[in-house]
Amino acid sequence: MTLPLPEFRVARVSSGETAIDAKHGDETSRFLAGGTDLIVNMRRGLGKPPLLIDLTGINEMNAITTADKGIRIGAAVTLAQAAASTELNTAYRAVAQAAAVIASPAIRSAATVGGN
Repeated sequence: MTLPLPEFRVARVSSGETAIDAKHGDETSRFLAGGTDLIVNMRRGLGKPPLLIDLTGINEMNAITTADKGIRIGAAVTLAQAAASTELNTAYRAVAQAAAVIASPAIRSAATVGGN
């Protein structure tokens, strides 16, 4: 059953610090990267967070970067981006292959690593 979305606000943040500040003291708020599951669940009446904190404005959340001890994958990186990543296909092929087979191509283009 699909219900109308409950009322909510969106805080668009540009740093981890502002995301934490927005969440501080509000246990009912939710972080949002892709939102493919969160929004569907809200439409089904499963949760009514009054505040969604949009993490997509944080550069690090949208990047796949090589680090000293491996690779960092930002929570807002889509499954499609992970599947196509040269870095992941070279160093962690199984991760890239797993990202390439989760859900349908349309979902992979919107669903994020953080949500999955």
